[in-house]
Amino acid sequence: MSNKTPIFKLYSKQSLILFSVIASPFFASFLMASNLKSMKKVKQIPMVILYALIFTFLVNGMMVNLGSSMSLFLIMGLNFLGGIVLNTFFWNEYLGKDITYEAKSIQKPVLIFALMLVLLMVLQGFMMRA
Repeated sequence: MSNKTPIFKLYSKQSLILFSVIASPFFASFLMASNLKSMKKVKQIPMVILYALIFTFLVNGMMVNLGSSMSLFLIMGLNFLGGIVLNTFFWNEYLGKDITYEAKSIQKPVLIFALMLVLLMVLQGFMMRA
């Protein structure tokens, strides 16, 4: 019998930050939800998704209120802050600060995000024609 601690395949903290900045903390929360599911901690998933949804709505509300005066740099900075909360609070609280894991490939989430962007651009093109 082996005393080795099982190694879990999880999306890394760096992946969460990357997707928070590039997409949004809401998108990154699904990576965190996948991590929680892998660790059989599904009861925590709604709290993570709810946090990210509220955070994203607040940032979008600021964008609407400030309009074009809100720079892309500021939006990315706020999204970075949202990712930091996912990493420091939710990761440490629900997965453990010192968890040993193997980083899961981000190819699938990148592909999904890219397909979503293409779909949105196509939809926008159809809307502009109408």
